[in-house]
Amino acid sequence: MTGQSGITIRGEATMKVKKQHTILKSLLVGTVVIGLLAGCGSKSSTDSTNPEATKAAEGKKSNVTLTIAASQNWIRQADKDIAADFTQETGIKVDFQVNPDDQYKDVIKSKLATKEATDIIYFQGGVSAYELLPADNLLDLTNEAWVARETEWAKGGTTLDGKVIGLNRWGTDGWGIMYNPELFTKLNLKVPTTYEEFLAVCEAIKAAGIIPIFENAKDTWHLPLWLNNIAYQVSAKDSSLYGKLADGTTKFADIPQAEMAVAQLKELADKGYLGKDFMSNDWNGAIPALGEGKYAMILTYTSWSSEVKAKYPDSNADKWEMFPAPLAGVKSWATSAGGVIQVINKNSKNVEEAKQYFNYIAKADVLLKFYGAHEMLKTNEIPFKDAKNPVKNLVFDTVVANSPDGYGLDFEGGVKFFIKENYGQSFQDLLLNGKSPKQVIDFIDNDRAKLIKAATGK
Repeated sequence: MTGQSGITIRGEATMKVKKQHTILKSLLVGTVVIGLLAGCGSKSSTDSTNPEATKAAEGKKSNVTLTIAASQNWIRQADKDIAADFTQETGIKVDFQVNPDDQYKDVIKSKLATKEATDIIYFQGGVSAYELLPADNLLDLTNEAWVARETEWAKGGTTLDGKVIGLNRWGTDGWGIMYNPELFTKLNLKVPTTYEEFLAVCEAIKAAGIIPIFENAKDTWHLPLWLNNIAYQVSAKDSSLYGKLADGTTKFADIPQAEMAVAQLKELADKGYLGKDFMSNDWNGAIPALGEGKYAMILTYTSWSSEVKAKYPDSNADKWEMFPAPLAGVKSWATSAGGVIQVINKNSKNVEEAKQYFNYIAKADVLLKFYGAHEMLKTNEIPFKDAKNPVKNLVFDTVVANSPDGYGLDFEGGVKFFIKENYGQSFQDLLLNGKSPKQVIDFIDNDRAKLIKAATGK
């Protein structure tokens, strides 16, 4: 299907991806091709520190098509528009290949293993990027000119083993409980600071005929975020915790708050605070659920309210606020290592064109255009020193204000071998009475032990 400005949308055939114990069958991969007619590339270079090669490649029209892999909810119209501008300027076309959120990591790791990966890959920043085996697969970008313009937190979230391996256009964010303060005022409710107060708020909302919390338990990636939420609270008391979790000398079973958080999530479900349909809810249903007022709260990221506002202008979502989920005594907010980053496949035939694309999207004027149009990121702090976002993030300010114990790095961004997608089914089993909270924690520890042993031999 071809639309305006040469944007073509097509679908690829289904593919099979093999996991450790599961075969993912009939995975539909949606593809968005930006440009005119898809060409094929013939250039090949893997020298990321050759400025003459990059300079020669830039400014020239090309018959190359860059392929970019992303999870389905990470590519928005703003990404397509910027890519179309890049194509107009350089002649290099861009092909976005999107995959279902809960299967994306498996798709990428499988394609890297078979040397079939795309030229550019979207992935979580921080230590999560170790899953891509950076020494084997990711281009060293340390000497690229745009790196010097990045903020320190942005560089920190894209640096592994002393090398910059990615470009960050997202921003520091985290998951907290978003709510409508108008509803709280109407029901005479205050922001809860303890789990007991949170239960009382949920009960009052339920009594008013509104489902307290939207939970998309069908998606295996979301449920473990309730555990991830305790990360900074426990790590702030022990600065060596993340290192001990990474090498396996400490387990999640050794952290009392871990099992407590899982048990309290189960209690929220048992009390009906997640509604009746939480096991069939998926992320796509979140915006209408809160935009139409059927649900009162959701565990989400700070800029999500912008997406609701775009779809439901009368929702007043631009005035929504946030507090940290107060499970297991949490009074702090766990944040990402800079959200989603982009990396370059060092084995690509189009490395120079990929670097040219990074140079383009990192330009200050392009960043401002991108943030101005991106409904998911338009309130985020821009990770470049020379591009300041003019839109203030009210939700970010409120969650920080509601976190008396501060905020800092979560498990996903700070602990090696913490792969939340691996744990989703065990959380689903928990909510369906198939596992106890302790069994969920034991499952996580056993999964991590296997990964640690495979990586270190210990």
